[in-house]
Amino acid sequence: MDDTCDDVSGDCVQTTTFIIQDISTNGCTFTGDYEFQWTQVCRGSNCPDDLNPINATISLESSNVCSSIKVYSSISGSLGSFEQDDFSSAQTTFIVGDHVYFQADFVSDVDVDHYELVNLYVAYDSDQRYLIQDGSVATIGLANDVSSNGPQFSFQISVGTTTDGDLIISASEDIAMSFDVYAEFEIYYKTTFRKRSIQSQKLGLSKKISITSKSGAQDNEMVIKTSFSSSSTLAYSMPLVLISLILSVIAHF
Repeated sequence: MDDTCDDVSGDCVQTTTFIIQDISTNGCTFTGDYEFQWTQVCRGSNCPDDLNPINATISLESSNVCSSIKVYSSISGSLGSFEQDDFSSAQTTFIVGDHVYFQADFVSDVDVDHYELVNLYVAYDSDQRYLIQDGSVATIGLANDVSSNGPQFSFQISVGTTTDGDLIISASEDIAMSFDVYAEFEIYYKTTFRKRSIQSQKLGLSKKISITSKSGAQDNEMVIKTSFSSSSTLAYSMPLVLISLILSVIAHF
């Protein structure tokens, strides 16, 4: 409280400052009636014996005092798949049972604070299998060793025909197929306003992954080895033919 007194009359004007809290939870307005009570104090020599408190009711009316600011940001990204957790060797084809490592790369014009993977699912044959849903790891995610850290995540590819519901793909293990991986990130960034408040924006990314069974991978390896073997035979057989022709000519003369 601030007191301003007149030196001649001795009258004083007292200014009271008060704070109204939780306006945002009350419709962003402070319209209403407020009860105030002041305690009287006398500092003179002729003070009355009984100074009762002064009570007053004040009616206030206001409009909406909450400011609403919409922040528009430009955030884009891409999703890469890798065969190891160092994210150095990109790969899109894997063997059943492998761990697949993913990393999202974002391009943004805002100051990003952190990333959170809120939804992660695999889509195959019109079926969606959630590994992470609404920020929580699902049962199928626990069964397939799902892990996430900021823009990076990984899981194991399980394929089979059992009905336990913990498989990434429900199909024969002797397969060669592709499926889509969908990841939705919540991106938290700082505004450029004085208070530097934290805003968030969701962004969905996807990646197509191909898998093959171990037997299929071995068959491909055998084909490659056979093709190299045939080339080597041709390469080394040609000098023998030339040597035979040379010997025949020498014998003739």
